[in-house]
Amino acid sequence: MMLRRLFFVPLLCVLILGGCSTKPSINGAWNLAVSGAENVTATFSEGGSLSMEATVQTFKVGATGSFTLENDSLTISVSKFEFPKDFPDALKAIAETEAKKQFTLGASTIVWVSADEVKVTPPAGGIGVFAKPFTMSRKKP
Repeated sequence: MMLRRLFFVPLLCVLILGGCSTKPSINGAWNLAVSGAENVTATFSEGGSLSMEATVQTFKVGATGSFTLENDSLTISVSKFEFPKDFPDALKAIAETEAKKQFTLGASTIVWVSADEVKVTPPAGGIGVFAKPFTMSRKKP
């Protein structure tokens, strides 16, 4: 009987502690309160893929790319933009080059306020919509 207790008590502790996760997941849809763009949403997916939507001036644009989250450091890299049909073709290449700069986030410090809110502090010298600290709030269904 005592031998069973010596075996099951540590096993139970390992199972309980091993099943606990203290850090929330970034996966899912988020609203980003950034300057320079409106209605910015980002959807983070398992495996590091990312999709974004934003209103810049009067145009609604979409973007795809990737992200990394290591400890408390978030990096976002945008690889492709989608422009609305009425966006002038002559400006698309220039706009895409500029948009990639504007929507790239270097290794930034994040602080979890709650499971549904994150404060993001970009590195010094950043440009674009991610140049200043901003808040991400999990999108409600």
